[in-house]
Amino acid sequence: MTTPSTTSSSPGTFDHGAGKIVPLSLGAMVGFMILLALNLRTSATAVGPVLNDIAESVELSAVGAGVLTSLPGLCFGALGFVAVRFAQQFGLTGGLTMGCGLILIGGLARALTGNAWLFLFCTVVALSGIAIGNVLAPAWIKTHAGTATVGLMGTYSAVVTASGALGSLTAVPLAQSLGAALEITGWRATLGFWAVAAIVPGIMGILLWVHTGRDRPRAVTPSATSVKIYRSPLAWAMTGFFAFQSMNAYVQFGWLPQIYQDAGVSPAVSGALVSIMSAVPIIGGFVMPWIISRSKNISGWIIALGLSTATGYLGLLIDPAGGAWIWAIFFGFGGWAFPTAIARLSDFVQPIGYMIAATGPVSIGALFSATGSWTTPLIVMMATIMVLLICGFFVARKTTIESQLSRLDIVTTKS
Repeated sequence: MTTPSTTSSSPGTFDHGAGKIVPLSLGAMVGFMILLALNLRTSATAVGPVLNDIAESVELSAVGAGVLTSLPGLCFGALGFVAVRFAQQFGLTGGLTMGCGLILIGGLARALTGNAWLFLFCTVVALSGIAIGNVLAPAWIKTHAGTATVGLMGTYSAVVTASGALGSLTAVPLAQSLGAALEITGWRATLGFWAVAAIVPGIMGILLWVHTGRDRPRAVTPSATSVKIYRSPLAWAMTGFFAFQSMNAYVQFGWLPQIYQDAGVSPAVSGALVSIMSAVPIIGGFVMPWIISRSKNISGWIIALGLSTATGYLGLLIDPAGGAWIWAIFFGFGGWAFPTAIARLSDFVQPIGYMIAATGPVSIGALFSATGSWTTPLIVMMATIMVLLICGFFVARKTTIESQLSRLDIVTTKS
């Protein structure tokens, strides 16, 4: 089993000012993390089921829609480089609170605009808030939760995953019911609703911010070895595994509803199918860390997860509508690769991995636009599973980045 070194995986050591942490009640911590986590996927996953309506309203081409579905990866990758410095300036609690503000402002603005470029810009603003939450929330838990860290981290991860399912499941019902009640276009009601939802954790964040002050991160402790992490083959394997797992997830969230709808499935059912796909990995979030901690080699699991995703794509090629629910479950089981990848993350892996992953949805959109069919895009996605499996074999080996770097450092010193 492969795990990253502690020095390379930690985003930083976080403290309050000179080092004193202001205590928070367990109820306050759990409440804040649940409310925050509920907003870290919904604004992104609510787009897929209503993507066709959005594209028609703001005149987005297939390539433009691909760019839209690629934005989560681009934003998460870019913010991965700067989020810790952001926390150093405003504190962890302050950073998370401001992230909620960005979700609110960007989400509301894009629900109101009719211009494609402005819609994409506002989406970047909202996703930037989500990206800040993705990076800072785990550090916030490690800083404030104390002995409750493991339990709160598990709760946070489960709710984040559930929020992805919630966004897809509610997209079309909200568009129909709330859109009719407010007499506005359905997709605007959906995106506006999930933007306004960020107000609740934002207000709670302000109250906690006043209490905690600037709970800022210290500088990261330098690695024990002088060798740069990019010289580690394992680090690149981890990056590839995380990148292609995330790429498949973004393509599925962004394009799967449209693939189902083009096959004759209704928008409401297509949203429910994506929510099922999103919900199955919640189980994996609890099971895979337990398996990883007790296994010397998880190659068998990586093969099973990769083949499950490939089976989902093959099913879409053969009978997308008739076996829709079955393919969604296969995709969901394949999504267990996400907690497997998360267990091996490092600062090097995450930003680069997200950037690579972001090329997936826009490439699939371009392929569909060029061919007018989902056949070629689905075959290409099946091919990415081969890359995922190859990287996974290296990741599954019982070694660490730190041990590789130490060996390289010894060789460099001798030479």
